[in-house]
Parts: sequence; C-alpha cells; structure tokens
Amino acid sequence: MKYFFILLISLLSTPSFANERWYQIEILIFANNSAQGLISERWRQPETETPSIEDKTMTLDEAIADSRYYFESISESDKQLLDSVAKLRKHWQYRPLLYSAWQQGFSKDAAAIPVYINNQIIVKEADPFAQSVSQFSARFGDGFSSEDLDVSNKQTIYELSGTAAVTLKRYLHLELKLDYKRLLNSRDKEQVKAIYQSLGTDYLSFKIDESRRMRSKQAHYFDHPTFGVIALITPIDNTAISTNVEPVNEQLQIETIIPNENKATSTTPLQ
Repeated sequence: MKYFFILLISLLSTPSFANERWYQIEILIFANNSAQGLISERWRQPETETPSIEDKTMTLDEAIADSRYYFESISESDKQLLDSVAKLRKHWQYRPLLYSAWQQGFSKDAAAIPVYINNQIIVKEADPFAQSVSQFSARFGDGFSSEDLDVSNKQTIYELSGTAAVTLKRYLHLELKLDYKRLLNSRDKEQVKAIYQSLGTDYLSFKIDESRRMRSKQAHYFDHPTFGVIALITPIDNTAISTNVEPVNEQLQIETIIPNENKATSTTPLQ
C-alpha cells in the first residue's frame, strides 16, 4: 500500500505536458537596406493602417508566464542563430530587426497559438487626442464617426510587428504574418517619388504572410526584396523527433522561398 501511494503521488505530480513533444523555435528577422527592393515594383500600400493586433494576441513573455500554454524561455548559450545575427550586423546591406527564440511543447493537431512580436522601434507616434477619443468611444459609445479621425492616428506605428505561430500536425508548420515599415530617408524618397507620387507617409509598408512546412534542424529563409526571415526549429531531445520529419544533412542549410509562391527557388548553406 505504501508503494502504491508513492506511485500515485508521483503520477499526480507529473506535469501535464510531460508527454508533449518539445522543440526550440528561433526566428531572426532582418531588413535589406538596399533601395533596389523599394523600386523593383510598385508595392501596394494600405489606404489606412489596419487596427493593431497587439491587444488580441499574446506576447512571448505572456505565453511563457501563462501555465496554460507550453512555452519556455531559453538561455543565450542555447541560441543557434547568434552567429547569423553577428554576420548580418557586419554587412552593410542588412540590419537585424528582431531575434526571438523559445521552447514550445506540442500535442499533435493542437490549434496554433500565435505569438505577437514587435521590435519596439517607432516610426510614427500615436496622436494623443485621437487615442483618447478612441478610448472614450470604446468605453462610452461612439461620439465620432470613422471619418472624423484617421485610424492611423489612433495607434503607434512600429517598424516591425506581427505574429508567429507553430503547429505540429503530420509535419511542423510555421505561419508568419509580419508587417515591416521602411522609414524613408531623403534618398529613398527621391528614388520612389516617381512610383509613389501620392505617398502621404514617411514610410512604406511591406508584408510577409506565409504558412509553410518546416524541416527540423534546417534553417528556412522567407524572402522579400525589403526584408527577410531565417527560421530554425530544432527537436529538444530524441524522443521529440517525429518519424515523419525528413532527415537533413549535418550542415545547416537555408531554404529560400519567395512570398506567395509555393516553389523553392534555391537552397544554399548558411555562410
């Protein structure tokens, strides 16, 4: 009876996520400083800024702090893309925007949990009056019509914001919804003047909206002429490796995908 009681206590004290499959997720987002991407084509600009998703989505810190979700922080020494960050900083053409890494446990076919990401660099401050009116209207009812206030004045505009969500079904999938605001300097404005004649802001808006299958242990590159993403998902232990995940070479690879296209254009080693 004594041993049964000890066994029962040990089972009850086992965390509910003990049988989850755990992965380390790393996302490195960087800007392409070249002006070529700005003028390669006319990028569709939103007529007004869409409402911020910040209030509707958890940040990584909130997900880690909430025991209902299987998120854990990781130490700097465990991060695998730090060399890539250093190389980007040394190259004139690129600038790291955000590097985020965490551990996450998955149940097969569980719903995606989007995590809000933001590099906290402001390209446009919210108008305090518009913000206060918006808050008043939300609490006490609309005193102003949508035409009275520009929606973009109600919120702070950040250089980089969006969500990242990983799911484990038959394969690992990563969904990125990212919005990058390129603040234009005087030279940029001169170059894009002929393309964006009626541009009413000091920045241009670009998006990556992609969902794709990920091979574990292999860095994947989401490409865009103005910014890009390197994403790496690694099993934390051998028991977490799915038999459905394809084997990869020991050398870390980057697979390049052009947004809104399904076919890989190139696969090259991370130099």
